[in-house]
Amino acid sequence: MSVAPDLVAVTRAFAARSARFVVIGGMAVIAHNVVRTTEDCDLLIPDDAENDRAVLLALEDLGAIPRDNLPLSLERITGREHLRLEAPTAGVIDVMRGGLPPLSRAR
Repeated sequence: MSVAPDLVAVTRAFAARSARFVVIGGMAVIAHNVVRTTEDCDLLIPDDAENDRAVLLALEDLGAIPRDNLPLSLERITGREHLRLEAPTAGVIDVMRGGLPPLSRAR
């Protein structure tokens, strides 16, 4: 059973581990005072091995489990374009990597 997305909990966990990220998607729109609903927290992370370790620790702190129920590991984060997880108290988290397609394409 999903819980409502908790952007504060997610960003605190990532900041506590010094993980670099940018909030994108619905939560970013809501932060600009646009009325909208969303079912997840979307985060864009840089393509960086050191940051991947910090992201892993933050996700572990949140108790996040990949939606496919396979174990969370550094290998699951490194080089992935997208990883969808669910945290028991922070809801669904989508982690997307900057610098890899389709987020690297100039528009």
